[in-house]
Amino acid sequence: MIKGRCLCGAVEFELDPKGILLFNKCYCKKCQRNSGADFVSQLQVSRNDFQWLSGKSDIRLFESSPGVSKAFCQTCGSRLPMTDVPGEIVPVPVGLLDDDPGVRPEVNMHLDSRAQWALVDEDIECLKDQGTPAFWQAFMERKQGGK
Repeated sequence: MIKGRCLCGAVEFELDPKGILLFNKCYCKKCQRNSGADFVSQLQVSRNDFQWLSGKSDIRLFESSPGVSKAFCQTCGSRLPMTDVPGEIVPVPVGLLDDDPGVRPEVNMHLDSRAQWALVDEDIECLKDQGTPAFWQAFMERKQGGK
């Protein structure tokens, strides 16, 4: 298990690395503003392989656009995993992890929104937006075939 926590340590969680589905970088404007950086690095983790350990009452939500919220620690402001989204995947900011997740970035997303000064690793998949369902189906099939 890999543990993670916010900056002040009030909110802690753990994830099973076998549940990591994807490591992506998002260059959209909302991620830039939310992080204060050129992109956000996040893992997409199976909901069954993620759990809160402490501090759930310290989590606050900000509705960044209608129906879309961002989670953060009420004490230190750290961006947190989003477990209040529908579906079977939990987006987890990689910088919160205590240990190496054992995977490396696989996809750059929303490159049409990136800052002009942002450097992009072009050795991995690069998408101008979030990609089509057909892209993701083919990507996941290739990935599963490579395991």
